[in-house]
Amino acid sequence: MLLVCIAVLSAGCGWAQPESPAGLTVFAATPTADAITQAAAQFELATGQKVTCRFEASSVLAKQIKSGAAADIFLSTDEQWMDDLEAAGAIAPSTRRDLLGNQLAIIAPRGAQFYVAMDGPFEFAVRLPHLQRIAIANPDNVLVGRHAREALEYMGWWEDIKERVIPLQNEQSVLRMVERKEVDAGIIYLTDAIASQDTKTVAIFPAVSHPPIRYPIALCRNAKPTARDFLDFLQTRQMQTMFTDHGFKVLN
Repeated sequence: MLLVCIAVLSAGCGWAQPESPAGLTVFAATPTADAITQAAAQFELATGQKVTCRFEASSVLAKQIKSGAAADIFLSTDEQWMDDLEAAGAIAPSTRRDLLGNQLAIIAPRGAQFYVAMDGPFEFAVRLPHLQRIAIANPDNVLVGRHAREALEYMGWWEDIKERVIPLQNEQSVLRMVERKEVDAGIIYLTDAIASQDTKTVAIFPAVSHPPIRYPIALCRNAKPTARDFLDFLQTRQMQTMFTDHGFKVLN
C-alpha cells in the first residue's frame, strides 16, 4: 500500500519529466538572424508549426546546448563549434551538412569614393593613403577578424597597413563604426554589408584569400521528429533564392 501511495503522489505532484514545449527551437548564429527569421515565418505559414529562434554567437549557443539547453536545430557560423558539439555527442552527426557560405567585403560609409582592385596587383597603402582608420573584428578571438587578417596577408597588404587597422570587439561594432563614419573603411561579411543601408560595398575578397566560410547546420541530439522537416525546408528552391538574396552562397 505504501508503494502504491508513493506512486500516486508522485504522479499527482508532477515528479515525472515535463513534456517538451510545442513547436521547434532553432539556435542560430547572429549573422544568419534576418534570413532564418524569414525562413521560420515562411515555414510556419506553410505548415502551421511554430518555430522559436534564438540568436547569439556560435560559441554561446554551442555552450548552452552542451549544458542541456532545449534546442532542436543548431546553425553555426564557426565550424569548430559544430565539431565541438559533435565530439560531445550533442548533435546527430548524420544530419550535419554545410548549409551556407559567405564572403568577405570591404565596406565604406555611403558616399565614399575610392576603388580597390582584387583581381591583380594593387598597392593598397600607396593608392589609398587617406584610409587611415580601417576597422576589423579582433583577429585574436573573432573568426571574421581572423579571416580579414588572413585575406589582407594573402593580398600582400597587411604589413603596409597594419598600423591603420583598428581591432574591435565584434563584427557589429565594425559595421556601426563605418555607418557612423568614425572609421574610413571596414571588413565584414558580405551578408551584413548587403543588409546595411548606410554603407557601400567597395570590393569583395577572392575566395582563395582566406579559408572557406561555411555555416554548418545539424539536428540536436534530442530534436523533435518534425525538426527534420524544417531542415529540409531550408534546402528548398524557395529558401535557396531567399538565402541568395541575403548575400549567402547556398552550399547544399
